[in-house]
Formats: sequence, C-alpha cells, structure tokens
Amino acid sequence: MATRILEDGIKIDIDSLVRQSTVGNDSAAWFAIPYEQRGCVFLDDKGACRVYSDRPSVCRSNYVISDARYCDTSNGEYKTIRILKTSKADFVTMAAFNLSSKGGALPLMLVESLNKLGEQKLSKSMKKNFKKNSFKRLKELFNSSAM
Repeated sequence: MATRILEDGIKIDIDSLVRQSTVGNDSAAWFAIPYEQRGCVFLDDKGACRVYSDRPSVCRSNYVISDARYCDTSNGEYKTIRILKTSKADFVTMAAFNLSSKGGALPLMLVESLNKLGEQKLSKSMKKNFKKNSFKRLKELFNSSAM
C-alpha cells in the first residue's frame, strides 16, 4: 500500500494520518478523537476510497448489507447493522495476521511502512511524491515517538 501511494502519488490526508497514528493501537484513544477526524485517510472528499483495488483486508471483509445510513455514528449513537458473513475470508485474514511479525491499527502501520520506504532508495517519481505529499512529517513523528 505504501509503495502504491508513493509510486502513483495517491493523495492522503497527512494531518489525519498524523493525528490517527499517534494513538497507536489504543481503541479508547481512537474513539476519543472527534468523529469528524477519524475518517480513513484513503477516502476522498466524497467518501470514495482512493485505494479501492488495494484496500486493506479489514475493508475487504466487512460487507454491510443494511442501509448505509445506519453506519453513521457521528451523533454518538450506534445502530444495528447487518454484515455479510465472511467466515472463510476472516479465517484467511486472521491466519495472515497471526503469521505476520507485525500488526496494528492501519494509521500506525501506514506511517511505519511509509517511513521504511522513505529510508530506501526511491525512484525519481517516488521521491517527488514523498516530498510533495509532506511524508517527511511522518518521519519526524516516527522518530520522536519511537513506534
């Protein structure tokens, strides 16, 4: 995902990514972030996913089949939603997660991946996108918090 972001110059909300990644894997801290600031960094201004073909596994396995308005929790209320049962896909995702030496919340993992890529020899276009999209801020964040 990080490679695609740099190669294709996919624009992400850096301010949100910084804010979201600082809570790490702490769900209580995550929900303390105001609702309007918790949106996925891959969503465009219309709410469409910019990385749909490469979306994270958590997004692939949550098929909501009830009305989309029930997903809105902006008023602090949680409504019952229906999700398509995807046991086989969930098992594959859990197996991959268990085999991985690293895991965590998407913002935290994305910051870490972008920083690792930033340390490698990048192509000209990747360097340009790294600078253009202010990913250098992530390096400072990564180094200061020693994730």
